Amino acid sequence: FSYWNNNQYLNYSSPNPITLFIETDRPIYRPGHKVEAKIVAVWRTPQGFRTLRKQPVTFSASDPNGKEFFTQDVDLSEFGSASVDFEIPQGRLLGGYTLNAGCGDGRFHQTTSVHFSVEEYKRPEFEIALKPAAEAWKYDEPVEIEGQATYYFGGPVPDAPVKYRIKRQIYI
Repeated sequence: FSYWNNNQYLNYSSPNPITLFIETDRPIYRPGHKVEAKIVAVWRTPQGFRTLRKQPVTFSASDPNGKEFFTQDVDLSEFGSASVDFEIPQGRLLGGYTLNAGCGDGRFHQTTSVHFSVEEYKRPEFEIALKPAAEAWKYDEPVEIEGQATYYFGGPVPDAPVKYRIKRQIYI
């Protein structure tokens, strides 16, 4: 007999001991450019981390619509790393692309992904130069910054609207 109408369950699943770290050589590409990526795979043990060696890694890249255009299987080195490079096809959509990687040892499997952008490059026609701050900035206090916007041919940019965003991020 139970005092509650519903049963109580206790579930436990151990964390996946495989951790993957993936990175690309830069965050923004143009169509036709080559993307270079690297993955490092480590295995969590009670003594710390060790590299996952000689295991296959599957890389796959997809466009903003989720259509896969690149897949390659690569084996991890003795140092637990693998790299891959591929070209972004001409004529694909511009926007946010995803590179996925998956690795496992038979018992455990882990996946990870990294996002990058594909954009057409338009060379800027002007340059903005800001003067250094006269004193230290204080949080939640107004700040005045002076600068100058000039075209590359030398003339000033008259009455240009200015939009800005201040972003604060903690980096560990």
